[in-house]
Amino acid sequence: MLTAAETRTARETYKVPVSNLEALAERFKAIAKRAKRLGVTAPSFSLGATETKRWRDETGRKRETVYQEVTIFGETPVVPGGWTFLATLQHEAAGTIIHTIPGLATEGELARYRDSGPNCEHCNYDRRRKDTFIVRDPSGSLKKVGRTCLQDFTGGHDPHKAARLAELLGAAFSFGEFIEGDLGGRGARTMSVADLIAWSLAVSAEDGFLTRGKARNQGGIATADIAWNCAWNGIPKDRYGKPIYQAPSDADWAEAERLADKADTLLTDKGDDRGDYEHNLFVALAAGYAEERTIGLLASVIPFVQRAEARAAELALASVSSDHIGEAGQRLDATVTVTAAFLRDGMFGAQTLVKLATEDGARLTWWASGVAAAPGGGSLKAGTTKFHATFTVKKHGEFRGVKETTVNRVTLSEDIESFKEATRFGCPHCHAEPLTWCQTPKGKRANKLHGKRTKLNKLNAQGS
Repeated sequence: MLTAAETRTARETYKVPVSNLEALAERFKAIAKRAKRLGVTAPSFSLGATETKRWRDETGRKRETVYQEVTIFGETPVVPGGWTFLATLQHEAAGTIIHTIPGLATEGELARYRDSGPNCEHCNYDRRRKDTFIVRDPSGSLKKVGRTCLQDFTGGHDPHKAARLAELLGAAFSFGEFIEGDLGGRGARTMSVADLIAWSLAVSAEDGFLTRGKARNQGGIATADIAWNCAWNGIPKDRYGKPIYQAPSDADWAEAERLADKADTLLTDKGDDRGDYEHNLFVALAAGYAEERTIGLLASVIPFVQRAEARAAELALASVSSDHIGEAGQRLDATVTVTAAFLRDGMFGAQTLVKLATEDGARLTWWASGVAAAPGGGSLKAGTTKFHATFTVKKHGEFRGVKETTVNRVTLSEDIESFKEATRFGCPHCHAEPLTWCQTPKGKRANKLHGKRTKLNKLNAQGS
């Protein structure tokens, strides 16, 4: 965006087809009207030498175009003060979604516009608008303006841009929109919120979940954009004709509905304490549909709910002290609950960060490859369901001052009582205590037998 300090004053020359000169003159008349209203000098142009160029069209016929030199004088009309484009306000029935340029606005700076109407504070013409825009001057003053008035603050009435467009060949001449970037209204394509979340879950099962912010800063394509493309254009295939992603499963659809309902409940309960992001998400969910500029926001329902559920689980465990368990390389088992399950984009594909808590309050961290599956089917998620877990201790550490044990080779089972019955006797090989795994070194037959549940039952029965 151009500011007052960046307006052009140097003269530049363009070669414009004679057939486009009339349209160029009309555009300069419109710019002159704007300049007069803003109280600045209007730009002008003068005509120079002509030149004829001969060429052949796609059919091979000889053609010729007469060009004339056009020299531009003066600066781009801009409201004095060096205004900067800050945000787009998307007006919905439930409120206003504030699309802020990353890094320009501070948290809460635009809070007063959350319930703002579509009026323009520049021309004071109140009419129905899908979007309005926020600009800020160096002193920090903010102003809400409509699309046409936005050009007065951001250099949209650029005579040089008009001249560059006029250089294009062809009798049909259009200057188009003179605002940089896509600030437009609702796109032609929309889908339900549940559809978007379900597709995002299906896509993230392959690549992990990547937000638009991380995609912009770290590279890659955001999960929401891949999901949107798959939903509308079909699932892409690899070089062998195999689909890269899977369509949403029944479990994905059910989880999408749960996540959307949970997010709406969490945000409603917050009331006036919602932050900028939470306000935008609340309004987008209330709209009931996803469009291309809100898909990143709505897909973030997935990590938003996961974080909330993880915090709730942490609070429930706050009164229970956590200690490290086992030693590195030791195979253990325990009854656990899942306190968090975050799907992440890892170096070697999708990974799920699973947080577990034992009945004694010990915290376990498990990085599962791909999507961590629940024993009963579907993806693993935080809850009160108890599982029997067998795992290998990898290392000890701390997270936010709480002792955690990192584990791998995790197997989960809902049949806790059967396992307890099968292991109520000591190990017949290493004489380990009940409810622990055999400590015989790897590769020995005893270790192999102990790993088999059916044979373990027989051995324990013989021991009794």
